[in-house]
Amino acid sequence: MQKSVRQAMQEDLEKIQTFLAKTAVDTEDIEKWLNYYLLVEDKNGDLIGTIGIEPFEKVGLLRSLVIANATAEDILYLLQQTIQLAKERQLESLYCMINNKSAIHLFSLLGFRTIRKEKMPEEIKTSKSVANIWTVNNLQYMYYHIENVNK
Repeated sequence: MQKSVRQAMQEDLEKIQTFLAKTAVDTEDIEKWLNYYLLVEDKNGDLIGTIGIEPFEKVGLLRSLVIANATAEDILYLLQQTIQLAKERQLESLYCMINNKSAIHLFSLLGFRTIRKEKMPEEIKTSKSVANIWTVNNLQYMYYHIENVNK
């Protein structure tokens, strides 16, 4: 299946919220950081995936990574596009919280490194939108420095 990745626009908001509601992914405050969102569409223009960055000053938290029938290559490509978006938005680093061993491996392939929960930036740790994620069992905390991206 042919897929394309593009930046979300204001008119995509409802489509994104509907798509994510089917997956039990939190959609609160998406409208506040919609310009940090990428969409994956099939050849017919139907939404089949999303990823967002919730910005906090100069750092971002990866959110809402959902893609239907994705290969590892699809996910790696989407993550690469997200890193590029973070660079364009002048973020210094990206953080994520993952509880899937395969996903941890994919993120590591792109240069994400595991850190202790205590090392997460304070602005992320104290965010109300992140509060319910902290209680998930077996989370791995990872980060990526944007300076790693080719200039």
